[in-house]
Amino acid sequence: MAVASGDLRQRKIAKSFEALDVTGRGTVSLSDLEDQVRRIAAEFGVPVDAPQSVKLFDADRRAWQELVKAVGKSPEQELTLDEYVQGVTSIRQQEIRKAMTQYSEALFEVVDSDRNNKISKDEFVRYGRALGVPADEAGNVFQRMDVDGDGELSRNEFARNMYDFFAGTDAKAIGNELIGRI
Repeated sequence: MAVASGDLRQRKIAKSFEALDVTGRGTVSLSDLEDQVRRIAAEFGVPVDAPQSVKLFDADRRAWQELVKAVGKSPEQELTLDEYVQGVTSIRQQEIRKAMTQYSEALFEVVDSDRNNKISKDEFVRYGRALGVPADEAGNVFQRMDVDGDGELSRNEFARNMYDFFAGTDAKAIGNELIGRI
């Protein structure tokens, strides 16, 4: 199944696959998710054994379990782009919401480096950098996500945009560009 250029959700999922497949080998594995956590934690100076990193690793592992189960593979196996898209799109909305809530909460705790319970533009740009998103692009996305204009993203704003990216179908949703242009 090739990703259709007109299917927004599939394109967003493919974008997340690309962010994981940093070597360009055309497959992703649990170790790719764990490497992404390491990159994010390193960007914020958070040790990989710190509680917030461990929580993020755990959220990734739970999400990976659901994903490979959805395509009939074991957690040790790699997924192609088609399998990844198929897996994410076949998981029930309720399960996606649960996984995204757990993941966004864990990610928030790493990215909120000053522990003020908000994500600043600088913190968001650093998060984008860990995923390979250019700083100007991440800054522009942040500006659009900050709908109340207070210069910060609350936990709810961040979680809503995370969910919109992975599960949303509204072409106008700001979260569509969470990890860069689609």
